[in-house]
Amino acid sequence: MSRTPEGPTPSPEPTVTGELPQQKFGPVLSALMFSWGYDYQSPLARARENDQIVRRLATAALAAANDKLRAIEVDYRRLNVPPPTRQKPFAPQEVQDALVELHRLSRVVTGFIGTIESMESAPADHQAKRLGLDADWSTKCIAADIELVLGAQRLRDAVIAFDASTFVISNLAAMLKPLLDDLARHTSARRDLIARSG
Repeated sequence: MSRTPEGPTPSPEPTVTGELPQQKFGPVLSALMFSWGYDYQSPLARARENDQIVRRLATAALAAANDKLRAIEVDYRRLNVPPPTRQKPFAPQEVQDALVELHRLSRVVTGFIGTIESMESAPADHQAKRLGLDADWSTKCIAADIELVLGAQRLRDAVIAFDASTFVISNLAAMLKPLLDDLARHTSARRDLIARSG
């Protein structure tokens, strides 16, 4: 953590690119991968095991985000949908719109879970050797793995931190949009990278 005239500046969240030198991820990312059980020192030999770790961590984070979205929807219905009457058989339009948006967000997150679970598996050690995969491929794969897991966890943390007491659902949707866009990009990049190894 550095300091500015205004006070301490938080250290930036670890990020990676597809051009990281092999085995030069820095202490923060190295410790992060170690805590996951991810073997970045023997990525080709452990590609299949690392693949399963990434799927488990990413889908678990997204499932937690989805559980929270559903809880927000339940609470929102309880507080904002009055019992129907002959004069007012439906909830106000803005309430209906918010419920539609919550359902859409949940459906998007569920879609990411399905996409990650259905990705092709990373090649096993003997397949990697047969395919001629090298350190450059494994470096890009490690970068894609980290970005996917961190993207899913950032989305989870944002949903869980949402102040549901305000129930301004449009604020939630706006806050999640860049995170969902990033997750879509990371998911696509990892899927394409694994597919090119086949």
